[in-house]
Amino acid sequence: MTKNGTTITMLLIIFALLVPLTNSLPTSPPSRRTLLATGLLLPPYACCASYACKNLRREHTYPASFNGKLASTFGSVTRRPGRRILELGGGKNLVSILEAGCYSGEEHLVVVDPVPPSPSKREEAEALFAGRGGSVTFQDSLDAEGLTPPYDAATSSLTLCSVADPVETLRKLSSLLKHEAPYAFVEHVASDDTLFSLQQRVFDPLQQRLANGCHLQRRIQDDISSVFSRVEFKRSFEEDMWPISEQINGVAYI
Repeated sequence: MTKNGTTITMLLIIFALLVPLTNSLPTSPPSRRTLLATGLLLPPYACCASYACKNLRREHTYPASFNGKLASTFGSVTRRPGRRILELGGGKNLVSILEAGCYSGEEHLVVVDPVPPSPSKREEAEALFAGRGGSVTFQDSLDAEGLTPPYDAATSSLTLCSVADPVETLRKLSSLLKHEAPYAFVEHVASDDTLFSLQQRVFDPLQQRLANGCHLQRRIQDDISSVFSRVEFKRSFEEDMWPISEQINGVAYI
């Protein structure tokens, strides 16, 4: 079992032990045994809960293995001078995406995200593209009047988990692309592993509150396949990205 899996399993076990102990509190004074057991269990539970919340909020950078996967997947459809590319999401993580080597800076990139990057990150991205002959602009939705289809390619990373309707979003995205234009994606999905799936179910409500509406149990691969005629992807597990460790990456075509 992975380190993250062990930590979260401990959290679930301690939670299961605390529930029956606290059930007696509203109806009768707690016994010494209950107080002692609760006192012993609360510290490790607090540590595990703190660990879980930190990961749910994603308060750290992504591992090198993920950045490499992102760069190789995006790079298969980007890194071409003058190519017009539509990126779904990526507003807050744009500089990290650029640093991972997902774009050469020679493309004409349009980032669609209701949460734009900070002014400093936006200026940094604009300077990088301008210095290499490309450009980057920002729109807040796929219905924005500033969009000028058709585009040569599209990308998304860890984005379809938080949109209101993944299928409808993908349909709008595909309508803005040229015929047979590629769509490169790296997304997290629902796990088929029994233990990890349980963790996703338990923490899904909290994840949605802490991570801008992120859903842990979506089968994004099915959503993409329902819109695009040809989909090529593979699964991977990023241990250090709990609870979004179960991921798919690939390219789809209209």
